[in-house]
Amino acid sequence: MNQSFSRMTKLKDWQALGYLRTTEVTRGRDGKSAHPHFHCLLMVKASYFGRNYISQAEWVELWKKSLRVDYNPILDVQALKTESSLVGLLAEIIKYQCKPNDLVLSDRDWFLELTRQLHRTKAIAFGGIFKEYFRELETRFLMKRCLVR
Repeated sequence: MNQSFSRMTKLKDWQALGYLRTTEVTRGRDGKSAHPHFHCLLMVKASYFGRNYISQAEWVELWKKSLRVDYNPILDVQALKTESSLVGLLAEIIKYQCKPNDLVLSDRDWFLELTRQLHRTKAIAFGGIFKEYFRELETRFLMKRCLVR
């Protein structure tokens, strides 16, 4: 999935200036399989919402092409209505990789599948201008910590 996402960011139709991407794994409908998926926040230019707009169906096609699959993956794409909803959205995106109720150690098969799915994954990935922004924030935080000591 990470390689597929990277492929998608290199497509000519990709218009995001930056992104925040997290991986979450939930239980599949059968209760035994794992369902990994991404939660993403994309920053686009204001002009995106004019003639550069990518419809839900077009996003599905971009992701399908990047995944290299023959089915239409499920995507939920929404515009952020207000800037104040950004904080809540960020908290929702980065809160966990797995729902606490899914961490049932007594279900050995599920726990093994979950660890297999999460092995060597990045919990949070930044790209574009978000990468630069968070690097700057981290630098300021580390400098502040050094000054406090």
